[in-house]
Amino acid sequence: MRLRVERFLHSFRKRVFLCGHDLKTFEYDLALESDNRTAMLKALAKLYPRIAKSLIAAIDAEVGDAAKAKALFCGMFERPKNNVQKGSFAQSLALVISDDKVAFTVPAYIQAAIQHACKMEETPKL
Repeated sequence: MRLRVERFLHSFRKRVFLCGHDLKTFEYDLALESDNRTAMLKALAKLYPRIAKSLIAAIDAEVGDAAKAKALFCGMFERPKNNVQKGSFAQSLALVISDDKVAFTVPAYIQAAIQHACKMEETPKL
């Protein structure tokens, strides 16, 4: 079994790209970067302006990227009721980051997966 897993992980056609840390979800991973949090809050404000406004203060009160990411993630997706819908949020975020003036950092493991899928020459080191 382990040998099959190793072969799969290193196959040219089939590769698995994992983030380098124990993270909750893609949204949490994105929120670890300061620029991404700004873009995410802008996208959230287009859908839920009151939630976005309340989260800005909560995020600013936290110290460190992990705590800020957790505050943003929990404030959107782990609310007591009326969670933000991931699909509509993803569409709003895609629209926001399609603007070249908006700073946004794509996680290295996502870059590597895209480059591999597109058969680009160089894959970033994780």
